[in-house]
Parts: sequence; C-alpha cells; structure tokens
Amino acid sequence: MVELLLSYKAKINQRSMWGFTPLQLTAHNHNTKTIELLLSHGAKINAKDDDRSTALHHAVRIHNLEGVKVLLSYGAKINEKDDQRKTALHIAVEYGFTDISEALVLHGAKINEKDNCGNTALYIAAFCNHKEIAKLLISHGAKINEKNKSRKTALHFAADKKGIEIIELLISHGANINEKMKMVETLFILHPSMILIKK
Repeated sequence: MVELLLSYKAKINQRSMWGFTPLQLTAHNHNTKTIELLLSHGAKINAKDDDRSTALHHAVRIHNLEGVKVLLSYGAKINEKDDQRKTALHIAVEYGFTDISEALVLHGAKINEKDNCGNTALYIAAFCNHKEIAKLLISHGAKINEKNKSRKTALHFAADKKGIEIIELLISHGANINEKMKMVETLFILHPSMILIKK
C-alpha cells in the first residue's frame, strides 16, 4: 500500500492534524521495512511533531529497537529534544529500556544532556530505580554529582525512592553523601533510611 501511494507521488512529509508525518506514524509500529522505504523516498528523518518529537523519539517510546537502529543508520539526530527537552536517551531510560539505552549510548548519545528540569539520564535512572541502566550510564561517563534545577543529585533521587542498590552504586562511584539541596538540609537529615546501606 505504501509503495502504491508513493508511486502516485503521495506527499511523503504531509502532516496529520496532530502534526505527525508518515515516518513518525510508522515509527509507532515495528515495520522497519516501511521505515526504510519512507526514508529511501525522501522522508524527513528529523521532522518534529507538535510536541517536538522526532521519529526517533516515537520509536523509543514503543520499544522499537530495530526501528531505532534503522533511524540511526540513516542519520537521525540522536540528541534532538522534544518540548520537555528530553532526548531519546532520556525517554529510553525513563521507560527502563536497557537495550535501547545501550544502543543510543554506543551510537554517541550525550550522556549528561539535561531536560527542562535539569535532569540527566542518570537522575532518571536513579528516580525510576533502573540499576542496570545506571551502571551503563556511569560506565560511559555520567556525572555522578551533577545537580538539576532544584539542586538535587542522582543520589537524592535514589534516596527519595529508597533505592538501596542504586544508592550503593552511586556512593561506590563517588557520590557526595553530604551534598545539600536547595533550601533543605543534607541528605542524611532528609533521609534517615540511608543508614540501611549495607556495610
């Protein structure tokens, strides 16, 4: 059907009423052949919808690993940001997609990019208690003690969620346990549960 429409000179970058291009809509399913077909006929790979999401953002959200790989191989801008200033990596980490997170990191995604709240991928991994992704990010240069706009670090997020394993991971890689947040006391005062850390 897609090939037929293209043969009749269908507008390949025509937007829907929600601002989606055919490529972005195709990225919502796992048909990589259609993604490649559209790209080979001139689909704009980095076009953004009304939420400023690209096809790469959409592929990540539905855990379309093969689609992500195809888009990257065709030159998708890996660090493009949506209207919340989230990159594809932010989204993959938030959803707990370790395989896509790894693919993005290995393809050169910027580990320490911040969203509109100043959160990096590591903050999100700590908040969502995704230990394996946190380990991946740290091994590729994630800044442990970087602060967001509220002056929170990844360790504060891990403590908020009582993620003992991630707390241990962060501390073992140099997290500052006495780091102060904006207008509050230290992590130990805020989170007495920290004493549960294994010796």
